[in-house]
Amino acid sequence: MINIANFKSDFESFYQNIKDEKSLFRYTKKINLNKIDLPLNHKSKNIFYISYKNNDFYFGLGECIKHQISSRNELLNLKDNSVNIIDYGNNPNIPIQYFGGVAFDLKSAFNNPWKNIPKGKFTIPKILISKKNNALFISIYILNNQSKSFQNIINEYLELFKILAPKKNKSCNNTKIHEQNNYPDKKEYSNIFNYYINEIKNKKYNKIILSRLKHMVTNKDLNFKQILKNTDKNCTNFLFSLNNKYFIGSTPENLIDINNNLFTSEAIAGTYKKENKEDIKEAIKKKFLSDKKELEEHKYVSNYIYNTLKKYSNKISISEHPEILELKNLYHLKTSIKGELNKRNHILDIMNKLYPTPAVSGYPKEYALKSIRLKEKKSRGWYSGCIGWFDINGNGRFDVSIRSGLIDNKNIYLYSGSGLIESSILNNEWLETEVKFKHLLNTITN
Repeated sequence: MINIANFKSDFESFYQNIKDEKSLFRYTKKINLNKIDLPLNHKSKNIFYISYKNNDFYFGLGECIKHQISSRNELLNLKDNSVNIIDYGNNPNIPIQYFGGVAFDLKSAFNNPWKNIPKGKFTIPKILISKKNNALFISIYILNNQSKSFQNIINEYLELFKILAPKKNKSCNNTKIHEQNNYPDKKEYSNIFNYYINEIKNKKYNKIILSRLKHMVTNKDLNFKQILKNTDKNCTNFLFSLNNKYFIGSTPENLIDINNNLFTSEAIAGTYKKENKEDIKEAIKKKFLSDKKELEEHKYVSNYIYNTLKKYSNKISISEHPEILELKNLYHLKTSIKGELNKRNHILDIMNKLYPTPAVSGYPKEYALKSIRLKEKKSRGWYSGCIGWFDINGNGRFDVSIRSGLIDNKNIYLYSGSGLIESSILNNEWLETEVKFKHLLNTITN
């Protein structure tokens, strides 16, 4: 994949001549491969993977630089982290990127299964493989450390290269679920639902998200590569290792994407179960686009995102009407929002203002969050937070981490939620969350 002799020669030059401990060595080469076999099942090292529907992806192995955060101030302070980059090889002129994510609620303490997992984490990996515009690159990052010998550092990276070597794919038998529990169960869900509806009727908030956790135990460890292969290609699919557990998901919801002051965002809210029979498919779509309850729920989200971004924009546009986003198991209402920022705003500033949107919290947001903290006994953790990346120029992309779950060996913790407004019906909301569980569950058991 890379010329080891050239890499060693370039790093030796860096090691011998650069004494600043904040200096970061980067060696980049273009990979002349049509297809690459990423080690997504490797369990002993820190890894991450993010792929987008345009087939671009990022895969990271190891942690060269790591920042863990526990508050919004710490999140915003990441903008001020700088390193002195020294480039070797064929540098594609890509600014340094940090990859990671943040939890849904940075103010709430985590309980199981999220205990001992950071509320936010961003890293520069030791090895980054990226695909953009059908071009593949590998970048090796080494933070200057004169306390380690040159050879010890080289040996460490040679071990990482072995992980990237092609391996024979093992045959995969279907995963079976031995145990399954719902939190809250249907009775407690009903109690919380009625509490929320009464709060809405009493004008405490207009909308709130009621989430569920499904804990399952499987007969064997999961094959992450197989799961991600089977995920919906219209989604952002991701995998992050978090303290020997794995956060995995397939989200349709792009929160914010900024490139040279131009931004795009999507409001996604409102759900219908998908019908695959052609004779009723179009009738269902037509009904969906005129469903008052779903349109009202969606409007809270699209208005919130538009009005938030408008404050930071020279120009901004929003789709005149929602369109239908079609996924494997369901339909969503989607409104696209795009524009130009009025000054050089860092994506962390914009993301901090936007999230969590009413699509995953409620509206007004702060009142809904107070009720969620009161009524939800199990931590959401990184579910319905944000995952993505930012670079040192303030560009980047973050997606809302829905349709996701935490994997701990044979234990699977999947999350799902639905938006409640005054006209919501209990059984409909429960069934909606069951359909949403299938988005990821079907990739696990197939």
